[in-house]
Amino acid sequence: MHTPSRLNPLSRALLMRHALRKPVLAAMGLAFMLPLASQVQAQEIEFNIPKQSLANALNEWGRQSNLQLLFSPEDVQGKTSTAVHGKLTPAQAAAQLLKGTGIGYSLQGDTLTLSVAGSSSAINLGATTIGAQALGTTTEDTHSYTTGAVTIGKSTQTLRETPQSVTVMTRQLMDDKNLTTLDQVMAKTPGLTFSQRNYGAHVFQSRGFVLGEDSFLMDGVPGQAYTITGWLPPDMAIYDRVE
Repeated sequence: MHTPSRLNPLSRALLMRHALRKPVLAAMGLAFMLPLASQVQAQEIEFNIPKQSLANALNEWGRQSNLQLLFSPEDVQGKTSTAVHGKLTPAQAAAQLLKGTGIGYSLQGDTLTLSVAGSSSAINLGATTIGAQALGTTTEDTHSYTTGAVTIGKSTQTLRETPQSVTVMTRQLMDDKNLTTLDQVMAKTPGLTFSQRNYGAHVFQSRGFVLGEDSFLMDGVPGQAYTITGWLPPDMAIYDRVE
């Protein structure tokens, strides 16, 4: 029968020290690696990069500094570097190399990343002033086919507040369709029918009822607004709208 040997206190201490030595060394190695990148950035290097195309100069910077480079070839195309000579840190050498090119840089760890100023997708616009005026009853110079309010009822109301179907022939609509007489405007108005006669204005009907002279209002005044002369329909050049 095998009897385990007993270790004296000194042997046990030496054995534990040997067992813990590797983890401790591994932890120390990790601790030493963390400041390594900052030491590389702060270390001065003898640079000797003549003036040349920026792409070639950057490659030479990476070779002499032993650091990585990230950049877009389109950003450096056609650009020329500044000569860099002397004992400098990698950051100082990069700044001198890129001087006057409009290209910025960021040195993080062992990687130098280049960026073109203003290359973001955002577009900077100048100040913009926007002015607006709510539509009222007058339609002239609004360039609109609708109106903000109508006066066909007892008071001025918006189309939304008017409890009936209302069609407004605006000044812009009459100009675009070349409606020069009231007869032409009425003929283009939805819901109205007319019968043509050989003299004077046409006879119009709305829902089966003939529209007589008292059915027309001019600026709110009823009467002979439709056939002012009794024969010729009014010329629409002087009117703002027809409701």
